[in-house]
Amino acid sequence: MTSSLSSSAVMITPESLRLQWMHGCDRDLLSWFCTKYAKDTFLSYFSHGRASYVCLYQQYKANLKNVSKSLFDCKSTNWHAAENFFTWCIHNDADLYLREHLPSLLAEYTEHKRGLYARYKQVVSSSAKRNHKKRRAIPARGKDRLMARDTVYNVKSTLVM
Repeated sequence: MTSSLSSSAVMITPESLRLQWMHGCDRDLLSWFCTKYAKDTFLSYFSHGRASYVCLYQQYKANLKNVSKSLFDCKSTNWHAAENFFTWCIHNDADLYLREHLPSLLAEYTEHKRGLYARYKQVVSSSAKRNHKKRRAIPARGKDRLMARDTVYNVKSTLVM
């Protein structure tokens, strides 16, 4: 009994495995890593496919200048924009660096998110209380606002898939 799949089987390459990992990665973490973290730490590393160092944030800004944000965003609901971003990450070996340093980067990302929640936590002023009495809608603040944004993103991502 021979299998007919052997002649039509899809080759699994390292690039396809890396792309598969990128699709499963937390996109907020990936976006933060390539933008905020790379900028704040002046992240440079030796890329496996190049003879020189890669300054990740400079590469990101250069690619963003050549391609519009709507066609280069990992959190976009546009499939082509996410694929462009993932391909760029693989080309610059950002995914390899992220996987090698994942525990420490997750800790820093969690600290970053805590800082965002703390910064948006504000005391409601007396004028806001008066507006509430007049039955005006008060927009969500702080952690509630960020959690609502994340919920909307997750719902959009689920609907697109």
